[in-house]
Amino acid sequence: MLGYNPKTRLDERESYLEALREAQKEYDVAVSCFKEAVDPELIDEAIYLMEAARKKYSYLLKKYKSMVS
Repeated sequence: MLGYNPKTRLDERESYLEALREAQKEYDVAVSCFKEAVDPELIDEAIYLMEAARKKYSYLLKKYKSMVS
């Protein structure tokens, strides 16, 4: 039978929460790399990684909020 399955919805929410946690970790690592970088190329890479992680987090958060609402 097809229809609403609360467990599937809960599992999906948990998946998004885990993805949000991972994106936060990625951002934290990128910030750490940025703080330690001295070479201009490494600084640029760290900035790129921070921006990518921030965008990923924003996307996942938007999806999660739309699911919960």
